[in-house]
Amino acid sequence: MTMTTQLRRTGLVRASLTVAVLLVGSGCGLLDTNQPDIIDPVKLNTPEGARGKRIGAIADFAFANDGDGNFNTDSTDGIALSVGLLSDEFVYSGPNPTEQELDQRRIADNNATLLADYFYLHKARVSAEDAAQLLQTYVSTSGAEPDVAEMLSLAGFTYIYFAEDFCSGVPFSSLQNGQIVFGAGLSRDSTLRIAITRFDSALAQPGISPEIASLAQVGRGRALLDLAQAGPDYAAAAQAVQAVPTSFFYQSEHTTSIQRLHTGV
Repeated sequence: MTMTTQLRRTGLVRASLTVAVLLVGSGCGLLDTNQPDIIDPVKLNTPEGARGKRIGAIADFAFANDGDGNFNTDSTDGIALSVGLLSDEFVYSGPNPTEQELDQRRIADNNATLLADYFYLHKARVSAEDAAQLLQTYVSTSGAEPDVAEMLSLAGFTYIYFAEDFCSGVPFSSLQNGQIVFGAGLSRDSTLRIAITRFDSALAQPGISPEIASLAQVGRGRALLDLAQAGPDYAAAAQAVQAVPTSFFYQSEHTTSIQRLHTGV
């Protein structure tokens, strides 16, 4: 009763009480907040969602390739750094025990650095392939959508990394109708052939730009060079990259805004 009397003393408090009652009555709740960073999966099935998925796929690929230089749980050294340590491209591993295992080529089965590289490389693969499919479905006009070729090319490079940097037997699972379909372990050469099909699909896109065409051609040549068909097919690899300018490069972009977008290299 005392509270009711006090609230009625001023029109301002009375108005505030009315607003509060309206908010509660609307079903929102006084403590509810809008979460603009949470995306309803259904909303990805739009042109805007497909373009957003492409940006996410580029970020996932850069994270898997370059790492973020962080040692927390949600981090990765990146394939570039891990393979560099393994192959002696880099000569100092630092104090991290799992990096030292890579540097000394005595890798334990539960090596956390390599497990993170493997996990995030699969994430980059799925992100790129999903983005290509969404762009083809919701953005492409008669197939002339240059970003589709970029996504297929990035997916192709993830298969190359799996073939080059992991033993034969890597499985490639997919999501179909909301269910995970587990893939069988593939040989190194089978994985490289999948990479080539991704690059071929990219090059077949009518809207492909010259820059992304060069990216796909470089990837295709690298996969052909890796294939063990009575030795690397140097002539086919050379033919694949013949049209690529010697000045060509594909640049991954990073920022200091959040840790995940840093570069571990």
